[in-house]
Order: sequence, then structure tokens, then C-alpha cells
Amino acid sequence: YAGSVQVTIRGITNTSNNPGGQPTVATYFDGVYSPRTQGLVGSLYDLNRVEVLRGPQGTLYGRNSTAGNFNVFTNEPKFDLEGSASLSYGRFNQVQAEAMVNVPLSVTLAVRFAGSIRKNDGIYNTSRGSVSTDRNYGMADDVSGRLSILWNPSPAFSWRVTIQNDRVRGTPGLDYQVNANGDTLDGRNPFYNPQVPASPSPYAQIDNLMLRSAMRLDIGGGASLSYTAGYQNLRHFFRGSTGGAAVSLADLIRDGQDRNTYHEVNFSFENDKLFNVMGANYFYEEESFFNPAHFNQLRFGYVAGSPAGRRAIGYKTRSWGIFDQLTYNISPDLRAIAGVRFSKERSEGNLNGAVVLICGIGQTYEQLEQNLYNPAHPGCSGAASGSAEGSWSKTTWRAGLEFDLNSQTLAYGTVSTGFKSGGLNRQVPGIPLKFAPETVTNYELGLKTRLFDRLRLNIAAFYMDYSDLQIVQFVQASSGQPIQTTTNAARARVYGVEMEAQWQISDDDKFSGFFNWLNARYSNYRDTINPFTGAVVASLDDNQLINAPDFSLRGEYAHTFRLGNGATIAPSASVYWQSRTYLREFNLPMDKVPAYAKLDGNITFKSSDDRWTIQAYIRNATDKLVRNSANVVLAGTYLSTYEQPRTYGIRAGYRF
Repeated sequence: YAGSVQVTIRGITNTSNNPGGQPTVATYFDGVYSPRTQGLVGSLYDLNRVEVLRGPQGTLYGRNSTAGNFNVFTNEPKFDLEGSASLSYGRFNQVQAEAMVNVPLSVTLAVRFAGSIRKNDGIYNTSRGSVSTDRNYGMADDVSGRLSILWNPSPAFSWRVTIQNDRVRGTPGLDYQVNANGDTLDGRNPFYNPQVPASPSPYAQIDNLMLRSAMRLDIGGGASLSYTAGYQNLRHFFRGSTGGAAVSLADLIRDGQDRNTYHEVNFSFENDKLFNVMGANYFYEEESFFNPAHFNQLRFGYVAGSPAGRRAIGYKTRSWGIFDQLTYNISPDLRAIAGVRFSKERSEGNLNGAVVLICGIGQTYEQLEQNLYNPAHPGCSGAASGSAEGSWSKTTWRAGLEFDLNSQTLAYGTVSTGFKSGGLNRQVPGIPLKFAPETVTNYELGLKTRLFDRLRLNIAAFYMDYSDLQIVQFVQASSGQPIQTTTNAARARVYGVEMEAQWQISDDDKFSGFFNWLNARYSNYRDTINPFTGAVVASLDDNQLINAPDFSLRGEYAHTFRLGNGATIAPSASVYWQSRTYLREFNLPMDKVPAYAKLDGNITFKSSDDRWTIQAYIRNATDKLVRNSANVVLAGTYLSTYEQPRTYGIRAGYRF
């Protein structure tokens, strides 16, 4: 939705795309916090590694990490000349190219440039027929470039600077109206050949500039000092029609900008008995909106924005924290872990005269736009918004033990806490202005082992207790219109078992996979409006959290055939399966996503010198149609988006 990527960890996901909304999973690029996930997929190239940290990370990372962290580390410059390039072509005429070149300029200075291009014709064929759009929905036109500079004047000091810019000029995906059983309302077949209104013309724009800096100084005696800083300027604009029908159900324009800066200083010390890291960080964010949410919902006429074309400063957020975490060796086989952080948050909402209007039924989005920019707002009722502010503070902590059962097996037990920042809602009469921080306590036991020098096995059992769970729900405004907003609606309990394995069966055979059992339920969720019916539901206790399957598993098997000249051919296949999930907290039949499986496959040729690779791939081989979102724009109107259909293609790469 609006270019955002929703990340779910242990059944906790963030569905807030409203101005001022906060993510549940914290995202970091090279150690720099990124509060918005627009354009995230386009940044995932030339990577060193991607870390997914499960459970609250409130001590080292602080805000907005109640479910966990998604940490992306890009490759840093090296003092060797190297390069690579790849080109792929696939279904929907998708062309994707990536390139990298690394150049040492001297014995102390190196630079690395990487770039990515992705283009396709669009997944939804909407540019044909009697009523058609100028471009297909679901089209990609993405370009990204990244320049990194590493200065290493001595073994004790290094400084890396990274400049990255992502540019998106595609089109948004498409929503379909579904019925009470969760099926498409018109039973359209083929599914990806819909008719949609010619107006508004679909368009998606993201301009994402990121600057990152990382300094490290080895002081000596096991001590080091580091300073990480970052700046992001994210501009996003989306326009389109939803409903997947010739008559629009809801037109959307969203136009905004996000600027943020991040600073963190760490001091670490290590000796035979102790490893300690302490530090402080500061974060500032400013969200600006030109039309923060410009909707025509079933021609009902809900519109919000900045009158007379003025820029509206939506929200300013300031956050700082101080922390300390240590690991102490009680004995050669036993270690104690302890950490604490204090965080302080402040948010300000200043909409600079932005208005929230309820206009007449039957207006087009062009008419609503005229009403918005006309100072008299003919045919509409509403009022200009003023200013608001809120502040919150929280102390989070972590404690645990690690024990080496033998040289290849580690057992651990931890208790950790985390919090998600409080915030401000849009200033609509009858809507709660503030929502409080979300907090969680996580109890976890785990085992990490390596067996027979070929099998790696990780097992974790956890219990997470959420308080003041932030829920995006519909609340009745004073006008009588249900308005989507964020509230502290619920408590929740999440517990389960996670198992991961990597098995090198032989030199040429490898298996990897995971199995998860998850019980994610609301424990106290009362008196909420079901926007589809307009009725108040007294209790949702024991209902399943959204996007939280009770069971999920994945298995991948790969075999390598070795050719006489030293080249290899490696086919692989993987299957992912998950049990039933729900797209809304009401757990109604229309919210249900039945259990499903997806099958992927690859076959890769690699030359004897490891320089050339050619790969054929297929994703979602069985063409499974999976619904992945729910949006009720008005009583009786339920919209959903769907995951990609079967895709396939071929990719070639070269490196030196």
C-alpha cells in the first residue's frame, strides 16, 4: 500500500500507513535507522548480509522494535579491484540489471559503486479494452545507485561514507472487491485481466536519498569508539483507482515527504571476562504532506489535505536514548547478559491549516480536489486542524544466561522488553488524538548446535506478552463516518517454537529449512467497530492476530552436478507452506486466507573459474493465488490485494 513494505515477525505486523504511524519492526541500513519502508525492495542489492532479529530489541536498538529488527548491511569497499554484472529477463517483460565495480584508489582509500535497474510491463493488464488506463497497474520502473567510500588511514581508524538514491516511476498494484467468502466479487477470469477506470491515471513515484556515515576508532586495550550518522529524504506520490472494476470504488492520491536524521555513538570494551557496549542515539523526523490522504471512498467524499496548495507539515518526532549492555564470563562455560536503556520521545502535530472534509456523495476525485483547494469548500463540511503534541519515556531492559553444553552446543535463556513509540492521530472530531506506546516482555529459551560437522540446528521457545497493542481500526467520528485511526485497543499473547536447520548431506547435497509453531491471540480486545457492517463487536478475545499462521514451514533441497571441466550445474527446489491466516482481527470467513503452499525452483550453471553464472528460475510454480491484505473503505465494501502470480525467467552474471 502506497509503496510500503509490511514486515511481520512472530505474528506481529504493522498495518498503519497513516501519517504519524510507526512501524513494529525496526529497519536499519548499515546501522542507520530508517523509519519508512517505501522503496525498501529496490535497495536490496550488492548486500553483505541481511539480519532478522526476532523478539524485542529494546536495549540496543530502542524504539519501534517490539517484534524485532530487519537489518540490512551493504557491501563495503575493498582494497582489491573487482566488479560484477548481471542481467535477467522474465515474465511480464521484466528486465532487471545489476552492476558493481570496486576500485582501490590508494592503499588507504577505496570506492565501490553499485546500481540496479528493474522494469516490466505491469502485472495487471489494464491498458486494453473500452475503458482502459494509459499504463498497466503493477508496473515497475525502478533505478537505484549507491556509492560507498572507505578511508582507512591506519589499522586503528576507518571511515565509510555511503550515498544512495532510489528512483521509482512505476504504477501501484490493484485492489479487488471481495464478497463475504473472500472471493472476488465478479469472479473475473483471467484474474490479472481486469477493467478499471481510465481516470485517475495510475502513477507511483518514490525518490529516496540516503546518506550514511560510519566511523570507528580502535583506542587500544580492548576499547573502541564508533560514530554512526545518517540522513534520509524520502518523497513519495501515489495515484490510482481501487476496486478492480470499470466503476471506481475508491480513488486515492497520497503525496508526502519524510526527512529524518540519525546519530549514534558507541563505546565498547572487551577483555577475557567482559564485553560491554554503551552508547547514546538521537533521531529526528519531519513528515510533510501536500495531500496527506485524498480519498474518494465509494463517491462518499472523504478528503483531507492542505488548502490552496500550501504545504502541510504533518508531524515532527524527536527521540533520544542512552543504553548499556554487557556480557560477563562467570566461568569458561557460563556467561551472564544484562542491559538497560532509557528512551525519551516527543511528537508534534502541526497541520498548518490542513482540513478534513466530508463532501457530497457521487463526486469524482477531480471534483473533490477542487473542493479541497477552494477556500469555501462548497458542498463539504469540515474544519482546519490545529496543533498537538505528546511525549513519552520508557526504560527497557534485557537479562539472561548463556551456557556452553559442549564445544558445539550453546543453550540460552533471556528475558527482554521493548516498546513501540506513542503517536498522534489526525485531528478529526471524535477521534482519540493520542495513542500510548506499545510494550512487550519476551521470555525465551533456546539451543544452537552443530552435529556431526554437517548439521546446524537452532531451536527457540518463546512467550511474548503485549500491553497497549497499537491497532489500526475504525472509530466513529463525530460526523458519523468511521475513520481509520490508531488506538491502544488490545493486549495480546504470542508464544511458540521455532526450528531452523542446515544439513550438508554430502559434498554435493544440501538441505535447509525451518518449522514454526505460533500461537498469536488477542487476550483483551473489546468494543471495536467492524467497518464492513458498521456494528460494534463486544469482544475479540482469543481471535487470531492478522498474518499469524499457527504453522509454517519451508524446505529447500539442492544438488550439485560436477562437470569434467570443473564447471557445475546445480538444480534446487523449495516449498513453503503455511496454515490458515486472517487479514483482519474479526476472523470472519471473508477475512480468512486458507492454508496454501508455494513451490519455487532454480537451475544454475557456474563456470569452472566461478566467473560466469547462468540461472533459470520459476517462482510460485503452481500459480497459487494468495490474498494478502484487507481494506474496508465503507460499510459493505471490502477490498483486497493479491500476491504475484507465477513468474519465471533467466539470469546471467559475470564477475571479476
